[in-house]
Amino acid sequence: MTMQERFYNNNDMLTSPPVPCDYAVGARVMFTNDSGMVFGPYRVIGFAQVPSYGRFLHIDWESPWFAVRPESLSPVV
Repeated sequence: MTMQERFYNNNDMLTSPPVPCDYAVGARVMFTNDSGMVFGPYRVIGFAQVPSYGRFLHIDWESPWFAVRPESLSPVV
């Protein structure tokens, strides 16, 4: 079983954000890292129970266990 499969099977993600934000589970988004590089599209798969350094959104990327900040995302239209 891969690390991603273990995360999906054993997660404690919420289906509603712990703080108000513009994204919901299933939303299609692009991710911009701290260097300004844009990746995606991805989907929001859930929310962390407790934000850490403003990060609480989980997306279906290579590291789904690493939550991202809402400011790092932009909607796909």
